[in-house]
Amino acid sequence: MKLRNTKLTVGTRLKPKKQRIENAGTKSALPARPAAPNGSVPAPEVRTLLASRWGINNPRPSPASLPASIVKSTETAKASADSRLTHFELFATDARTVFVAGSFNQWNPSATRMTCSSEGKWVTELWLPPGRHEYLFIVDGNWTSDQKVPDSVPNPFGGCNSVMHVE
Repeated sequence: MKLRNTKLTVGTRLKPKKQRIENAGTKSALPARPAAPNGSVPAPEVRTLLASRWGINNPRPSPASLPASIVKSTETAKASADSRLTHFELFATDARTVFVAGSFNQWNPSATRMTCSSEGKWVTELWLPPGRHEYLFIVDGNWTSDQKVPDSVPNPFGGCNSVMHVE
């Protein structure tokens, strides 16, 4: 069996060669499969690889694993002169990954990773401009509101967004 010299990337589809169909015209007609030479096992079927739209399956490397010269905080770069350092905190003892998404990062669920500081306490700090900011936590892929914040507003998905006022 000859393989095509094709570079496979995410979303690449291979077109199978057309095969002669035996018993054409009957309902039970199936394409004929070529016999494997010398009783060897036929090659496995190639399938398309799916990629997450938001890149959750391929998160960015941890800043701790990168050299200090490369690490730059995107939130710090976007901060204006009147921005305030804002603290986000969530207790989730069984969580493996926690992110925060909101109006301050265009609701991107993988943009702002939180770090686990001690026994299920997830924290992060962002420079936010003064004003009203809506947000949600993403705990192991599930969107959840901040239970410690009393102010919330309904969202179009049937849930509630937490609201933070930065002064």
